[in-house]
Amino acid sequence: MPFCIRVFIYQARDLPASDETGLLDPYVKVRFCGKKEKTRVHAMTMAPLFYETLEFHEMLPLDVRFGPDIIVQVWDRDVFSSNTPRALLRFPLTKCDVLTSEGSKVPSPSWENLTSLCAEPLSSKILMSVALIRKRDLAERLGRSESTIPQMRQAWVEITCVGVRQL
Repeated sequence: MPFCIRVFIYQARDLPASDETGLLDPYVKVRFCGKKEKTRVHAMTMAPLFYETLEFHEMLPLDVRFGPDIIVQVWDRDVFSSNTPRALLRFPLTKCDVLTSEGSKVPSPSWENLTSLCAEPLSSKILMSVALIRKRDLAERLGRSESTIPQMRQAWVEITCVGVRQL
């Protein structure tokens, strides 16, 4: 059965440090059915805000329990050496929301625990959601998904510090 798989990547937190600075230049690489998609790179942070949607168009079994897992990896971009994978998540299709149409509301995101490449638990998490949209045929084109970027408003923070020294 043809499906569009939309992976909504919002943000990550507590990513493992990679550079001497204690920071990394993270991006997310998602692999599914032999294909891969990537987010933009965010410089020098352990808590990047991505707000990106990655799409795959694939044939899947009617019973998604028999479909492959979605592999989500957090990588560190290195300028002078090869990029380094830092964290991993295997996301089963059974956890995906099945949408009735492309105009359906984006599924609510949840914080997913990341592991090391050796499957050891990390304190790192990624905020994401995944939607499966049934298509008539694999070549069918779907419209763009709803933006995941939150609406912002201008705000001010006033900080008043009062202290007494050498009493």
